Amino acid sequence: LVKSQLQAKNLILTGMRGSGKSKLGSLLGRMLGRRFIDIDDLIEEKEKKSIPVIVANRGWKYFRMLERKAVKKIASVRGTIIATGGGTLMDKQNTRILKKNGKVIFLECPAKIIRKRIAESITRPSLTGKKSFLDELEEIYKKRKGEYQFVADATIDTSEQSHRKRHDLDLKIKHLMNQMRRWGMVE
Repeated sequence: LVKSQLQAKNLILTGMRGSGKSKLGSLLGRMLGRRFIDIDDLIEEKEKKSIPVIVANRGWKYFRMLERKAVKKIASVRGTIIATGGGTLMDKQNTRILKKNGKVIFLECPAKIIRKRIAESITRPSLTGKKSFLDELEEIYKKRKGEYQFVADATIDTSEQSHRKRHDLDLKIKHLMNQMRRWGMVE
């Protein structure tokens, strides 16, 4: 492919809640001067409600329908950094649409570290409806990990969690940039 075509490819970040998709995606977008789209944010803007409220009022099935609509809406963007929701690429149609013009990176992070990162986030809705989102985390991670690995073009470990947050972020961004260079998406 011609260099400009490679640079027009989207970078799609996937992984569990708390793996760093939104944080790293927005930082990377700013660094590269590329647009950043968070699919969850798109849904919240369109619905004028938070995801926990949408799920509480209408359920996960309705939310997943909104997610498919959001994916279709952004199908034509180019050269964009896209953060998916944790379950977005569990839907084969979403995966097919996003991979048409993008490369997927699975941000891998063990459940025990994710648990620490999102423990304060009491607004996250349960995915199973049977347990709190923290109690179900390990179970959901085990179910999804293989699918994340299957759809991903590359995997980057985002578990680095020292007391030097800026250093940790810089390291993760460096790994993302290196992968993008390997694909010819950046100079």
